[in-house]
Amino acid sequence: PEYEALKKERSEVLWKALEQVIPDVRSRAEVEMVGTPLTHARFLRRNNGTYGPLVRAGEGTLPGHTTPVPKLFVCGDSTFPGIGVP
Repeated sequence: PEYEALKKERSEVLWKALEQVIPDVRSRAEVEMVGTPLTHARFLRRNNGTYGPLVRAGEGTLPGHTTPVPKLFVCGDSTFPGIGVP
């Protein structure tokens, strides 16, 4: 219960930001799922809940989406353009 309350509290910042643009966003949302590093570690098998490979700014790029297999592509936070792209 304490952890769930903390997740709800932390998600308020995002909801309030959205409400500045879409005032009735909460009533329009059909599903709300708050993910944390613990969620990512448990359900996505991410080491300590982290995302993507470490690529320092100006020192390289993420791998592309192509593979050696024709018409097979990869996607996600470990490929270009990377983390934070919807």
